[in-house]
Amino acid sequence: MSTDRPETSPAAHDNPGLGASSSTPAGLVPCNGCVRCCAGDAIRLLSDDDAHKYMTVPHPFIPGARMLGRKESGACIYLAETGCSIHFDKPRMCREFDCRVVARFVPYTEARKQKIIPIWLKGKELSK
Repeated sequence: MSTDRPETSPAAHDNPGLGASSSTPAGLVPCNGCVRCCAGDAIRLLSDDDAHKYMTVPHPFIPGARMLGRKESGACIYLAETGCSIHFDKPRMCREFDCRVVARFVPYTEARKQKIIPIWLKGKELSK
C-alpha cells in the first residue's frame, strides 16, 4: 500500500534510535493522549516493519528510510480525532517511541534544527 516503492533499509535503520527503546514495554510511556510524535518526521519504519501494510513516503532526512504518509497538516495519515487508527497494527517505532529518551539525549539546539521541539519539550516535562 506504499505510495512509493519501498526500498530495502540499510542495517543502520534497524536501530530505532534515540526515540525508542526495545526495553520499554508498550504502554509504559505516559502519553495520556499526547500525539506530538504523530506529527512531523520523528517516526520512521524499521526493517522489521512490513512497509507494504502502510501508506509510506521517503523520509526527508534519512536516505533510504520510509515513514508513514502525512496529511497536509504534517500529522500522520493514520492519526484520527480519537487517536491512532492503526493502533493495534502500528509500526514498531510507533509502539516504542519515548519522548523522554529524545529529551535526555538530543541537545536543544539539535532538536530545534530537526524541528522536534514539541516532542523534546514533552519529553523534558515527563522526565521531571
